[in-house]
Amino acid sequence: MIALLTGGVVLTAASLLLEEGTRSFSGSALGALLYLALMGSVFSVKITTFLMSRWNVAKVTAYRFISPVISIAVGFLLWQERLSGNEILGCVFILVGIFVINQKKA
Repeated sequence: MIALLTGGVVLTAASLLLEEGTRSFSGSALGALLYLALMGSVFSVKITTFLMSRWNVAKVTAYRFISPVISIAVGFLLWQERLSGNEILGCVFILVGIFVINQKKA
């Protein structure tokens, strides 16, 4: 948890120093930021820690890569976001990789 907070502070400071442009937070932007911070970071770390105590490390690590696939699918299905060929190809690689890792060894 401390590592996540430290990373957030360092990246925020770097952004303020290095990036240009208008900086303002509207209600929806702040809501999205808080959602991503909680669900994308804190919740993900908690789930990973829980699963590491019960599953093989290789299996847990493979499933960590599923969150971008879920995010892309949600954006496509709920917000009609357009998908690029690279995004589709990346999702296919992730899903095939998870499938291969979970196959029983002969």
